[in-house]
Amino acid sequence: MIRALLLASLLFIPVPLFCQSTSGTTVPCSIANTGSKDIFTINCGLGKEAAEKMRDILNHILVNQLDPNAVMGKLDEIPRIIPLPVKPVETPKSVVAEKAEKVEKVQKVEKAEKQEAPTTPVITYLFNGDERITTQGQTKINSKNPAARAYAKFRVADAMSDWKTLAVLCDSAIKETPEWLTPLLFKGLAYSSLGKKEEAISILEEAKRKAEGNADYEGLIPEADKLLKEMHAPGY
Repeated sequence: MIRALLLASLLFIPVPLFCQSTSGTTVPCSIANTGSKDIFTINCGLGKEAAEKMRDILNHILVNQLDPNAVMGKLDEIPRIIPLPVKPVETPKSVVAEKAEKVEKVQKVEKAEKQEAPTTPVITYLFNGDERITTQGQTKINSKNPAARAYAKFRVADAMSDWKTLAVLCDSAIKETPEWLTPLLFKGLAYSSLGKKEEAISILEEAKRKAEGNADYEGLIPEADKLLKEMHAPGY
């Protein structure tokens, strides 16, 4: 009962109070005691429904002799009516979308490389004289060309041990297609068989140097090493 009287007495303390009106403007609250039955009227610019709820809350506090401090503490624990904005969770990209992006990037790179590819054919020679012709990323092999025919003649002269003819054929092929390395190997063979050791060694070393790192001439280096080993053997 004492707490109820204290709470009732607090209502008569002249402290300016301000409440939020329904129109969005603030108006001062006024408290008046009407009659002799401890009935208080609160005018605070609230709507009827809100005012009745506030009245019920105060009555509940007074009737049940609740501790005002405890009530205020509990009020602070009540969550807001309007929830705080929640940061939207970004949906991660699906595996399918990521793969599609990677494929698209690869296709763009391939397209750019194809566009940048030279329009002039690039011709390289294989060990047997075949031409590899590359144009804008497309490759074809030409086995009917002068180098391929010369290679066939090298094999015949080698099989017949006709070293002079082989040397002449090699010189002609080197002059016509200097980027083709096979004639150097056969010329080294011809010169070593003709007893021109120093010249043969020089030619074979040149062939090895030019063929190093070139996958088209992987078989050339072992053959050149074999001939060089024979020429460096005692009694050669």
